[in-house]
Amino acid sequence: MWGLQTNGFYRDEADVASSPSSSFGEVQPGDIKYIDQNKDGIIDEKDEVYLNARYGWQGAPFTMGVNLTLKWKGLTFFALGTGYYGASAMKNSNYYWVYGDRKYSEIVRNRWTPETANTATYPRLTTLSNTHNFLNSDFWLCKTDRFKLAKVQLTYDFPKSLFQGSFIHNLSAYVYATNLLTIAKERETLELNTGRSPQNRFYNIGFKIGF
Repeated sequence: MWGLQTNGFYRDEADVASSPSSSFGEVQPGDIKYIDQNKDGIIDEKDEVYLNARYGWQGAPFTMGVNLTLKWKGLTFFALGTGYYGASAMKNSNYYWVYGDRKYSEIVRNRWTPETANTATYPRLTTLSNTHNFLNSDFWLCKTDRFKLAKVQLTYDFPKSLFQGSFIHNLSAYVYATNLLTIAKERETLELNTGRSPQNRFYNIGFKIGF
């Protein structure tokens, strides 16, 4: 993944005037400040660098799985966990890139203003397109590393002695759930997964009968 490296926000008009000019539009205090990698006095595509990240909302270069099965008398407990590591993604959906007449999301609550200049985590808001702020950069980069408790199932096998002389040979009852838990530094971002299907948990109860 390639993009621009950032250096905070422009502090004031003097900071804007003393910084390299942006080829992506006029900048103002509160806009994202990029690093001029080639020192030519202009912020443009030539300043993009490798961000030490591999793309992957869904995929990852390293995946792993672990399963656990415990048995006690007629009870069987099964759990499956899956992990995905080594990939990153850009927060570049409408939820994060807010400008013009787009609907505001909660991400903009800590936007830059002169009063919040020292604590802001989001650039200034504008009714214009403001292309400068919404470019692939390390500001919008996030890790997709996560571990998921993918499935948990509890099964009870009824004693076969209950069915002696019956047309039923065996009977099991089970309850299982999927997509129960995600452990990740960027858990809220991953579960939000804007622009894709909502994240769901499934719960099931069933019976298995042998004749």
